[in-house]
Amino acid sequence: MALALLLDAAELQTQATDEQNCIKPSGGEAPDNLALGDPTGWLPSSNYGTRGGDRELDKSDHVEEGGPTTTAQPKKIGNWIEGVERNKHGKIVRTCGIDNCTFKAAYTTQMRNHKASKHNIDVRWYRCQEDGCDYKAKYAGHVKRHKQSAHNINVVWHHCKEDDCEYRAKDAGNLKKHKQLVHDINVRWYYCGEPGTKKGTICDFKSKQAGHIKRHKQYVHDIDVQWHYCLVDGCEYKAKLPRNLKRHKQDRHNIDVKWRFCDVEGCEYKAKQPGNLKQHKERIHNIVAEARPPPHSNQKNLTN
Repeated sequence: MALALLLDAAELQTQATDEQNCIKPSGGEAPDNLALGDPTGWLPSSNYGTRGGDRELDKSDHVEEGGPTTTAQPKKIGNWIEGVERNKHGKIVRTCGIDNCTFKAAYTTQMRNHKASKHNIDVRWYRCQEDGCDYKAKYAGHVKRHKQSAHNINVVWHHCKEDDCEYRAKDAGNLKKHKQLVHDINVRWYYCGEPGTKKGTICDFKSKQAGHIKRHKQYVHDIDVQWHYCLVDGCEYKAKLPRNLKRHKQDRHNIDVKWRFCDVEGCEYKAKQPGNLKQHKERIHNIVAEARPPPHSNQKNLTN
């Protein structure tokens, strides 16, 4: 009998505790048979605020069958949020996502510039204000360089100071390339490193420019090749470079042809490619064209 009385007392104490931990809704007493956690009745105070007070459901609360729940939030550890990507400086990294674009940026300006440049979203055009010039660009710096290059506005010349070299450039980067290519100053060599044509050998191709290594790998080793296909019906031609495809279309399909005419009096020769016209003049008219200087050569007043 004593044990039964103790059990009844414990049950009563448990019910009293449950009532204290619940919030009664406005509009009267809850029915005796109301289950705890029923969204139509009392609400557990651990989810809904002050113990014993009345509270209506907030829009941010997601009530599901079987009891109220709240929206799952990422776990926060100090100043870090679990599952959110960050760069090495702690900045949150966001992904573009437009048309499955995987570009990522930690700064709003970077993402805005990317969307304008690659997806033409919210583009702000910068235009050249010179008379008769319709040049425009998505970046103000591009217009500035255009004015320097095309209109000689606000030009700051960069001169090569090597002995007997009169090269100058409008862009500091071009002067740097000139020194590397012509004078071997501060040269950084780029190496292929792919397996050679003979077993157990390494390709020893090297270049002063990274772009040359990339093209070498495409042509020689078929690495990272982006094929460009001719879309003319029945034509299966493909090329590794757009300019080769363009030339193919001109030569084979007469698409976008620009004719070059021989300027010798009485000669009606014409060619689709400048090299063919040059060979014609040399062979037929004994006219040898003046050799063009190589890129970044010691040419005076080269404007780049």
